[in-house]
Amino acid sequence: MPVLIKKSVETLEKHDKRGILKRRFKLFSSLLANSKYEVVLLTIAMLVSNYNKTSATNISIKIGSSIAFLLFKQNLLEKDIGNITNQFEYWKKEHDIDSNVKLLKLGDYFINLFTNEPTQMFEFGLDDDDIVDTTCERVIKISPEYIDMIKDSIFVHPTSLPMICVPNEWSDKKYGGFIENKYDKEVLNTGSRYHGHTIDNKDYLYKAVNFINKTKFNVNKELLDYIL
Repeated sequence: MPVLIKKSVETLEKHDKRGILKRRFKLFSSLLANSKYEVVLLTIAMLVSNYNKTSATNISIKIGSSIAFLLFKQNLLEKDIGNITNQFEYWKKEHDIDSNVKLLKLGDYFINLFTNEPTQMFEFGLDDDDIVDTTCERVIKISPEYIDMIKDSIFVHPTSLPMICVPNEWSDKKYGGFIENKYDKEVLNTGSRYHGHTIDNKDYLYKAVNFINKTKFNVNKELLDYIL
């Protein structure tokens, strides 16, 4: 894994020298170049943690949003910018990255570092099990030669691990879950748009999720020992 990460960083450095970063992300290309290791590590951690959980589009947006928030937080270390929640929205507008389409393009660019040579750990495919009216989701899959390495990896994003404090509560006006989500503002996932789900009264949903989020749990050591 460290060798592949190093090669991805080298690819990013080549793109920076050729002006590719500046052409694609004009207003924050220098921030990306200065944080290349952090951004690459964030990308691979989120890929390993999410590749089999949702569509490629959702992963791209999630990674793009996380990269934007990473760059924004690093900016916080240099400036006293007041209200963080409002300023993150302003920062995204200021850097022309204030829509899901733009976040998707950012996330997709960094995902492609790991779907092309020399670090083709993942590949794009179609989810044949989710076909509705001849439409199917684009998904990310592990390249066959890297399956064992990735499945044995403990290199995961922190949001895939249990929290050690009570999560933020969800409501119509609050973004719950992980502490930073009140700034990042990821919505509560209720299913794919292809499922056609509608929720008439979200209060019941929020109450149920908030109750579950507050329920502590322990690892079933006997079952874990049996599995291992």
